[in-house]
Amino acid sequence: MKYIISIVFVLVSSSCSQKQTLKSSFPKLKWSSTLKDQRFVVDKEFQEKNIAGKKMKFEGEFNDHQLIAEVMTDIEPEKAAILMKNKTMMIKGLYAIQATPYSGTITKEESCIAELQIDPLVMDNKIQTSQQFNLKATERLVLGVCTEEQNVFRNQSLLLYCKKDKIFYDMRYYYPKSNKPFATPIASCAN
Repeated sequence: MKYIISIVFVLVSSSCSQKQTLKSSFPKLKWSSTLKDQRFVVDKEFQEKNIAGKKMKFEGEFNDHQLIAEVMTDIEPEKAAILMKNKTMMIKGLYAIQATPYSGTITKEESCIAELQIDPLVMDNKIQTSQQFNLKATERLVLGVCTEEQNVFRNQSLLLYCKKDKIFYDMRYYYPKSNKPFATPIASCAN
């Protein structure tokens, strides 16, 4: 029985020591000054063929903030351009006005496109290509919400391709709707 208790204690203490900072976890990125030294705990990790990802929860004053980051390695520039285009279409498609199956006259239309930054903040230079969207999300971190009743979080979705390292990042940063969005991208390529 003593051995079981000590094993459980070791497992609990090792999981508590998993607290990291964004700067140490993603050394090839330059983070927004507000985020770079924030400590987080990994909520979930996932791994596929050339995709690694983490869902992270921040601590301290940022305890209501979460970041989901997918990292794709060995991505050639042509493939990065296709990924950027496809992921952008998926985000914009969440807010596209579509015809309803109702054939009669529609008397009321609700849209939140004007309030959101559907057109991304684009940066393209010799180091990186990036697009950042400022969106709204539900309490379950679902994008595409327009009504204020469902809007619990704000979201800054960043698509980032670091040309030198051939790494593509898909990041979704969620924070309470009472906070203001960052004026600049949450992260950029270090060099």
